[in-house]
Amino acid sequence: MQAGERRLATVLFADMVGYTAIIEQLGEEQSLAFTRMVYDRLTEAVQKYGGAVRAFGGDSVMAIFGVPDAQEDAALRACRAALWIQTAFAQAAESFEAAFSVRPQMRVGVSSGIVVMASVEGETGPLTVVGNCVNLASRVQKLAPSGGCLICDATRRLVEWLAEVSYEGEHPIKGISTPQILWHLNAVREDATRFTASVSRGLGLHVGRDAEVTSLLEALEASREELQVVDIVGDAGLGKTRLSFEFLQRVGDRNLLVLTGQCSAIGQRTPFLPFIEVMRSAFAIATEDPLDEISRKLEVGLRASGLHSTENLALLFNLLELDVPPARSTGWTASSSGCAPATCCQPCLRSGVATRMSSSCWKIFTGSTARRRNCCWGWSKAAASRTS
Repeated sequence: MQAGERRLATVLFADMVGYTAIIEQLGEEQSLAFTRMVYDRLTEAVQKYGGAVRAFGGDSVMAIFGVPDAQEDAALRACRAALWIQTAFAQAAESFEAAFSVRPQMRVGVSSGIVVMASVEGETGPLTVVGNCVNLASRVQKLAPSGGCLICDATRRLVEWLAEVSYEGEHPIKGISTPQILWHLNAVREDATRFTASVSRGLGLHVGRDAEVTSLLEALEASREELQVVDIVGDAGLGKTRLSFEFLQRVGDRNLLVLTGQCSAIGQRTPFLPFIEVMRSAFAIATEDPLDEISRKLEVGLRASGLHSTENLALLFNLLELDVPPARSTGWTASSSGCAPATCCQPCLRSGVATRMSSSCWKIFTGSTARRRNCCWGWSKAAASRTS
């Protein structure tokens, strides 16, 4: 991105409540340690969702999403980061209190709009962003309640159907001629995607893809005799996800188990993410399940399919990036040795078929690049034993 370039971006400002009073009580040396701890929490939250920190002021941070790298979901990323900031400081509250006898709370403001890249420190200075949404995000943050997140109406429209918000009314903003509608950000849906939002709003007619849908249906029928794999390839926006959706609608009345894994830019740091999602679905593992419950579900599934062994349990725990429960750690040598997704997913798929319903269908979305994404489908009568 070059100076003078315009781009749609989302700006996040986060600020600590009562920072000046806290620093006055701590003194110089403790203030430095405290500030570093705050900085680590803030930057971790921003970078976790692909944002870039552009300024840090001891108790506050300015972060940008969609610059310098363009992001189709910059607003959603910023909302996730805003909520994670609050979560991170809530989780670290005891650590802060033990070290500094305070429990810091944050205010977060988020705004979206057109920004311009510019150097405000001369031609050779670092590039930053300039625009009305930068000023608005700063002002919105100051209106946010302690421990809360406020977003502007432009951001709300970008995350509509993907986030849960509540109306906060119209507020006069210093430097802006008209009052601004603000929304309190409550949560982001766990499985939020742009296509989910499109389905919620209502889809238009699906036209021009009858041949592709027919090919998928034929492959499903052929899977009664042998394994079938279909790779759907195309540039972004050509309708690969819609095609998959329409196919599932056509076969919804059949006795099929559909296991889904999806790549996402936010999850790009997680190895084998689609396979992990497939496994969680097969074993009915919920995000909030504690470690003992996950272990129980894995054992039940593997025993039901006749695949229970120390090695298979260790492989599946390794794929999920979970620590082995202390009571089961003896003999779990495979969990620290690494594993291939095919090795882990074979028992996963087989046990999922055995424990949940008679199945001849499994589905994995794989691949994600800036310009195209691939969708890979596979079916077989004995899908579980032939996927590797």
